[in-house]
Amino acid sequence: MQDPARISSPNKRIAYLDIFRYSAVTFAIISHIVIHHQIYDETASDEAAMMKAVTRAATPALLVLFGMMIELVYYRKYKTSFKGAMTSLIQRAIMCYLALVALATAFFVSGAMTAKGLVGGITLLGQVHNNDIFKLYMILLVLTLPLLFIRHRWGAIGVGAFVVTLWVGHHLLLSSLSPLPYPLGHIGSLTMGIGSGFGPSILHSSVLLVFGMALAAALLTERNSSARRSWLVLSTVIIAGALIVILHQMITYGPMGVVRKIAVIREWRNSHHLGYYAYGILAASLLLLFAVVGDRLLPARAKAAISKAGGVTLMYFFLANLLLALIPTFAMPASAISAALVLVYVAVFTALALWWARTGKNMPMANIYMNAIGALSRSVAEKLSPSVTFMSATGNSEIERASDGASNAR
Repeated sequence: MQDPARISSPNKRIAYLDIFRYSAVTFAIISHIVIHHQIYDETASDEAAMMKAVTRAATPALLVLFGMMIELVYYRKYKTSFKGAMTSLIQRAIMCYLALVALATAFFVSGAMTAKGLVGGITLLGQVHNNDIFKLYMILLVLTLPLLFIRHRWGAIGVGAFVVTLWVGHHLLLSSLSPLPYPLGHIGSLTMGIGSGFGPSILHSSVLLVFGMALAAALLTERNSSARRSWLVLSTVIIAGALIVILHQMITYGPMGVVRKIAVIREWRNSHHLGYYAYGILAASLLLLFAVVGDRLLPARAKAAISKAGGVTLMYFFLANLLLALIPTFAMPASAISAALVLVYVAVFTALALWWARTGKNMPMANIYMNAIGALSRSVAEKLSPSVTFMSATGNSEIERASDGASNAR
């Protein structure tokens, strides 16, 4: 396996991260298939709770991965072109929102969502089935710019202090508040962790993002540098803290008690419990370790296919959930047949992702779609950049404009 510290090109893909990404999204898809066909109830047995606890790792793992992408992709762009980084963030946020709208519409057309639910979903005032990660990513992409600024100015200490401030502030000021009045209850829980209507919240997810940033920086920062040591210390402290939290919860509730609190969404996840994020950090770390091992041990063809699908997980996740929205719901109790059905679903959805990676994204309509989103993103970035240039790496709009002009000339 190539030493990740030697990867210098922003366009160079890291194979084990694509395997990690594919695995996390597949866990989420399996969870959605199980819910769609009512294959098991996580409260019915210890075995069902353990299965759900495994797939429950998907969302925190994807948020850790998002933090890694902040460091590997967006921070590199931020250092060279502030406006370019802003444009990329806005473009991805628009894509996530359009995916959210399309899925909400599909659920409405299929009869699984009312017109009121559709309006609530697309205005972020309500929840859409199988859509949490698009909603989280969309908002986090918009909020990434301040995090990049903090990372650039103060490094590991800055982003670590940022997370501590958010969590302590929530505990002191927001944790005891009642849910916001209708129709703001959902968005209050989603963004600031007020009430227990939705989890994970944007505020609490900051620890997952910063953990991902710390992992990526520790891997890719120049060896033996003080900066790398700082990121290693931060990632180690976060992992150690997560271990302490989970061990304490196991002593309090027992191992199966912890599994059930992870599995049942209204327990730890929707109540913004520290245990959910501790579990997410540890589960994401294990999944990343398995991805590194898979990168070494998987047969070349299997690794190539998984990496290819892992490079287009936005479409993998979108197409899978779009088809699930349009497939009639029917109950199928847990059995060898239902397990085989899940595998067939995953194989079909993976094949669709591979088709998109090889053919679909190059189709004329796909190019028109991406060009339109790109033009809109550049327009929005152009309008916003004068107001937020103080957060650029240089803090100087004249330098930024000169940099952008030189990039355009090339």
